[in-house]
Amino acid sequence: MTTTKSIQKITLLGVLTAMQIILGSLLSIQFLTTKIAFAFIIIALTARLFSPLVTAGSNALAYFLGMLLFPKFTFFPGFILTAFLTGWAFGIAFQHRTSLPRILIVNFIVLFIFNLFLNSLVPCQ
Repeated sequence: MTTTKSIQKITLLGVLTAMQIILGSLLSIQFLTTKIAFAFIIIALTARLFSPLVTAGSNALAYFLGMLLFPKFTFFPGFILTAFLTGWAFGIAFQHRTSLPRILIVNFIVLFIFNLFLNSLVPCQ
């Protein structure tokens, strides 16, 4: 009975990761300097269903596979760290219960700390 539950969880995680790749790469609106994607919905759903570490790994894997399948710019491994930390932050915030303050705090952390500051540390060549 336990193996059936494990197989169902792994399958669900694979489907959610594939949906995140599709929403993040194919069904996104990209302008010259910004990108509007709805993959955060899948990240939040994964964070609610799985542990923070699984969510972080799934988010990093989805980013890596999205870059392999649909490359749009030069690959930088630091972005995988940002994707991992984003999944981890959502996982921590949504682990026990979901509320509006938790959603606002985690979005602030992801947007202003991870995306703005951590992604700006790209080394110049």
